[in-house]
Amino acid sequence: MNLLILLCVLCVTFTGLSEGAGVLVDDLLNAPVGGKALFTTKLTTQEPPVTFSVVIWNFENTNIVTSIPGVNRTDPGYVGRVTLFMSTGSLELRNLTLNDSGGYSVNIITSDGGTQTGSTQLMIYEPVSNVMITTSSPDLVEFISSVHLSCSSSGSSLSFLWLNGSSEVTASDRVQLTGGGSNLTIFNVTRYNQGLFRCLVVNPVSNGTSDPVFLSVSCE
Repeated sequence: MNLLILLCVLCVTFTGLSEGAGVLVDDLLNAPVGGKALFTTKLTTQEPPVTFSVVIWNFENTNIVTSIPGVNRTDPGYVGRVTLFMSTGSLELRNLTLNDSGGYSVNIITSDGGTQTGSTQLMIYEPVSNVMITTSSPDLVEFISSVHLSCSSSGSSLSFLWLNGSSEVTASDRVQLTGGGSNLTIFNVTRYNQGLFRCLVVNPVSNGTSDPVFLSVSCE
């Protein structure tokens, strides 16, 4: 049976068999741009050993790696970026880009005729970097001044948290958080608003903190 026919048979065999994580450990993997991801199976070395006759990894509609008797093929776009561990069927993908986000699936046939399938999602994020605060004015007068602080950061899927010293700053009658939390406005400041303000930015793969900005509140 030639390679094309065998691949067609395998596609038909495995259609609809993979639901959820299946043989894979993780339903979802998060990784940074430039990093690596390991798609780990639940399979382990057995005694007596059961070898894998067929291992096929796919990304969306692309055949990443195909290992069948007499044929070991890696898609040109993945050459040098992937390692297939034939002892478990696991796959490592390196030098990740945003384009690597999406659905991955594996199809395995063991030497004893058993079949294993699995699917997972990989999400790639730009790491958090260059976290900075800008402020309208660091010198304030109690009960008179209002202040606006803005936090900027590089990265993707960012979440923002403001700290005054070690205490989290939350919204209230005089405190407004806008822009997804990246902007902080304090109206009619009091002496209790004086202190070192920092912005903490996080995403699923990294975090970063700004240099502190000191707000000074004086009595009129």
